[in-house]
Amino acid sequence: EAIDTVAAEAEIRSEFLGRIDEILFFHYLSKDELYAIGAEQLCRLQQRMKKVGVDLQMPPDMIDQLLDSEALVLNEGARPIRQVIRKKLEDPLAQAFLVGKYCKGDSIFCEMAQELEIRKITAPSLQKNTVVV
Repeated sequence: EAIDTVAAEAEIRSEFLGRIDEILFFHYLSKDELYAIGAEQLCRLQQRMKKVGVDLQMPPDMIDQLLDSEALVLNEGARPIRQVIRKKLEDPLAQAFLVGKYCKGDSIFCEMAQELEIRKITAPSLQKNTVVV
């Protein structure tokens, strides 16, 4: 039934219609669903950092901070969320590690203000060194 509807609208030739098994219709994700996907991506980033010996801490509203700083287009799906996380968080973190600002065993706290702010939390005295990236 759906195949016939799509075929009529798109004027698909009959020899191609026989090759179509199923048609799936996708609906745009809601803003809440997109934010939930972003929160899951941040949890995965924390897990990856933990595997390399770094305790990455973020405020509970970090996904809001990241996504509110971008003009998110709802009909583009979740891929732009991944790109925002990579551009605004992962790339600056990676750069900071490459230049030696942080290493295995460090605890760091990240938050967004005007730009990404990364603070190293030293374990013994809980002093914070702020580095703006």
